[in-house]
Amino acid sequence: MIILGKRELKAKKVSVRRHGFGNIGMMTLKQFITKVKSEEHDIHC
Repeated sequence: MIILGKRELKAKKVSVRRHGFGNIGMMTLKQFITKVKSEEHDIHC
């Protein structure tokens, strides 16, 4: 889940939460996309 509120907009980042893991932290959208692609690759390999 991506959280996008005032704090995130000010920091130009997104907050990321993952089911079963909780708060992952804030990261840029580019970092988030890279993380998702990496995890998707890990799942399919």
